[in-house]
Amino acid sequence: GQQTVRGTTSHKVHKRKLMHIDEDGVSFASHLDGSRHRFTPEISIDIQQKLGADIIFAFDECTSPLHGERYTKAAMERTHNWTTRSVQSWNNRSKQALYGIVQGGAYKNLRIASTEFIAGLDTPGIAIGGSLGKSKQDMYDILDWSLPILPANKPRHLLGIGEVEDLFGGSARGIDTFDCVAATRMARNGGTYIHPRNGGNPGNKFHINVRSAIFASDNQPLDPGCLCYTCQNHSRAYIRHLFASRELLAKRLATIHNLHFILNLMSHVRIAIQQEQLEKLSQKWGVERVLPSR
Repeated sequence: GQQTVRGTTSHKVHKRKLMHIDEDGVSFASHLDGSRHRFTPEISIDIQQKLGADIIFAFDECTSPLHGERYTKAAMERTHNWTTRSVQSWNNRSKQALYGIVQGGAYKNLRIASTEFIAGLDTPGIAIGGSLGKSKQDMYDILDWSLPILPANKPRHLLGIGEVEDLFGGSARGIDTFDCVAATRMARNGGTYIHPRNGGNPGNKFHINVRSAIFASDNQPLDPGCLCYTCQNHSRAYIRHLFASRELLAKRLATIHNLHFILNLMSHVRIAIQQEQLEKLSQKWGVERVLPSR
């Protein structure tokens, strides 16, 4: 793709290719100053080890739903090569868990091949990433192709997925952990989660926009009954005022609530799974349609 980059001295606008992928790695231009940077599996793993994260991920190419099967296959094979190099560069094994990433887009044959390859590397955990298709059903199909092949004793992680419905649908299929920017990105723009008891449903994606004028005099917490710091100490009206005043505290308080909401929901999902009550819980949330068919 192309990106417009403004020079730091002459302020002349240049068009420069943002990213170039080759078999060894990726070169890209900074969106800040146009400077060039290089990533390889070895560099990626070195940075992640220095950051000290508990879980780190193999270097991979995340394809788009717009990529055809031919390119998706090439990217998958490149990812497999990069994953092997990532494993070879991973030397902090006692403190950090490296996850390989299953690729292959929405193509069943490629997903199965990639799942078998990544599982064969015997990393501590395995992630499913890349293009997950063009619809929710595509994503669930990909999980249904991949998860039965994965070892039962390894944690399974779903990359970039975190909407309420998807937490139910993924968990029901055998996903253990998720990551997604939705909760924090939404919070920064005034979107705050609400429980079904307070009107949350699939139609409103379980959230309200607290910046709306209707909350200007609303003295309720963001989500009545929530035990997070924000809901225990501040009202919708106050948080709306903070957003209107462009106070950064607004984003922080909304973020605290949204993260608490998601973590609390997942604690209930875990309990429901242990008690074989996930279908009942999903009905309570109005999302039973995303569960796998029996």
